[in-house]
Amino acid sequence: MKKLFTAGAMAMLLVISGPVQAGGFSGSVNGVLGTKQIDNDELRPRHLGLFGVMSDFQFGGAPIRLAVDLLLAGRTKEVGGTDVNVSTLELGVGGRFVIPTGSDFHPFLGAGLNLTSAYVDIDGGGDDSDGTVGGYATVGAYYSIIGRINVGAMYRYSIAEVELFDEKDDIDAHHWAIMVGYSW
Repeated sequence: MKKLFTAGAMAMLLVISGPVQAGGFSGSVNGVLGTKQIDNDELRPRHLGLFGVMSDFQFGGAPIRLAVDLLLAGRTKEVGGTDVNVSTLELGVGGRFVIPTGSDFHPFLGAGLNLTSAYVDIDGGGDDSDGTVGGYATVGAYYSIIGRINVGAMYRYSIAEVELFDEKDDIDAHHWAIMVGYSW
């Protein structure tokens, strides 16, 4: 179900980029691939694979762009002889400031709110999930290599607290990723 939701959201972002461009707006849509490290030593596994979409839309000449990001992270690992699957889904909405450089190099800063869900499945021990609202801050840069094709990297720190197996768990996390996408 999560894979279907993620694929649908990615397709939606790519489809809406055409009308947004035609309306005189600018922006970018980038696929991301990287890693997420949860800052909770009790939650295992903590190091998750990460993929998703980061997009931003600039209306007129506004200095702050609307950022809409969808990130999915997950991993299954044997812990104490038992397979444990941990996955998170983050839908981030906020602002992103792309620092004007007058070149093809585009550094950016951003922050916003995350709708975050977490899922844990312990082989033979049950599963649990929870969702919450958290926050994030991000920094990165992309370079336009061929026309409007981007390559870049980003770092993001997110905060959220969920309740899993009747215990409150902080799932604050570091995200590192490479990006490839399109800007207009």
